[in-house]
Amino acid sequence: MMAEALVRANMCHGKSPLPATGVSTHTCRPRSGCGILGRVIYLPTGPDPEGGSGVPTLQLYMLGALEIQYNGQQLPKPPTLKSQSLLAYAVLHRDRPQPRDRLVGLYWGDRAEDKARRSLRTALWHIRRCLPEGSIRSDPHTVQFDPQGDVWLDVDEFESLVAHDDLASLQAAVALYRGDFLDGFYDDWIISERYRLESLSTEARALLMLAQEARGQHQAALVTALRLLDHDPFREDAHRLAMRTYCRLGQRNAALEQYRRCREIVGEELGTEPMVETTELYQEILNGQFPLGRVAEADPVEMPSARPLPAPGRDPLDVAARTRLVGREEELGFLQDCWQGRQMGLVLISGEAGVGKTRLVEEFAAQLRWRGVRVLRGSCYEFERVLPYQPVVAALRSALPTLASDALAEFPEWAVGEVARLIPEILERRRGLEITVTTPYQEEQARLFDAVARFLAELTSQGELLIVLEDLHWASESTLQLLHYLARHLTGHPVLMVGTFRPEEITPQHPLPDLQRRLTREQLAISLHLPRLSQG
Repeated sequence: MMAEALVRANMCHGKSPLPATGVSTHTCRPRSGCGILGRVIYLPTGPDPEGGSGVPTLQLYMLGALEIQYNGQQLPKPPTLKSQSLLAYAVLHRDRPQPRDRLVGLYWGDRAEDKARRSLRTALWHIRRCLPEGSIRSDPHTVQFDPQGDVWLDVDEFESLVAHDDLASLQAAVALYRGDFLDGFYDDWIISERYRLESLSTEARALLMLAQEARGQHQAALVTALRLLDHDPFREDAHRLAMRTYCRLGQRNAALEQYRRCREIVGEELGTEPMVETTELYQEILNGQFPLGRVAEADPVEMPSARPLPAPGRDPLDVAARTRLVGREEELGFLQDCWQGRQMGLVLISGEAGVGKTRLVEEFAAQLRWRGVRVLRGSCYEFERVLPYQPVVAALRSALPTLASDALAEFPEWAVGEVARLIPEILERRRGLEITVTTPYQEEQARLFDAVARFLAELTSQGELLIVLEDLHWASESTLQLLHYLARHLTGHPVLMVGTFRPEEITPQHPLPDLQRRLTREQLAISLHLPRLSQG
């Protein structure tokens, strides 16, 4: 039984058995892709009136540090980063069996096949020791987390909540978002999901502060706006809301100071002035034209911290604890110089497996996102290299959560229609468009390339853009052709592309070195080699 298995799992890790408290559950449907799931609620209950016990529920928290709980009791995590990441991947993709070949390539692609498969078996053994018996199904070819198991995920609940625009759902979503998705992990698939969920969290905070303001909850709206600004200081809509609510709370000087802070940030980082709407609001407040509330009605407002404090008792030796990027200051400075100049359309970062390419790019992207830059990200995968345009498709798809329908309506219809061939879900934002293919293949490909370039150029009209494409050593020839086209046709737009690859995976017939030479010769690409830190 599941309850017995949980007791066994805890005892084998030196923990006391768990209480036999039941829970009433609605089983969470496994996700498919990144779609929104229906809300799932789990309520603690007492013993079953028929004399039995309720069904125990496994709870996984992935927003922030990974946590595994049963009835509020914390369970041990698998002992290694890869086994923890593998557990998260299996749970999030439990709608279908995962081929062992895919998992081996995803986590141990730099090892010989026999060693990689042995590492997968070891990781699965560690995972099974921490979970109820039967949670992991496997055969010689596939692995799957039990799709019918009673499991609650904070990620699923968060996505369900942000799909609603009512105040209670938005408040619950913001409260549930404890931190970055699987904070401290830097696997390719995790970073892509982290960007997507972070975008949803930012928009949820923006909607929440507006809903609170509309209801006259000025104190709460101000706190929400300040939290949003703590995460994204370039959000002028949050600056304006903070200015309005400060006034309604009787704090005129604080409202004026908020404008000065906004102007300082925008001026120092972007070299420009605040938006017209922000300046006009400042002038209204300065000239006494904006109504003020009574000071007595307002309580002091504290500036919230950017991140929640660590949970009490957190193990300081936790392998997933976030660490500062050390030893790559020169390379990070090089990327920042490339961003400032943006004379090169593409930066190609090379380095052997495990040298820290993903960690470096993640740190660079995080710094730009803090400054309001939109970051798109895609990766190539060894067992999906036959798929055309694979990482570009993933990058385009990562733009959708924060691309409003009214903004998309301004994009050229022909370009959106072509891009919809790569990401059909975009048609949900532009009703009435149809995908038609009537031209020969060569003309069809040229039109698609032109549409992707135009689509990305339109995105830059809303702000600067960083596109990260990882593991290009597994890219198809069609992907590299599109990359060459984008590097040539996005010059003059505020966009930088960064690609990573492993030199040891490049065969003599691989088209990537030729792409690198051609774009370098045309002064459209620059290379950065990442040696091991021990090599100085």
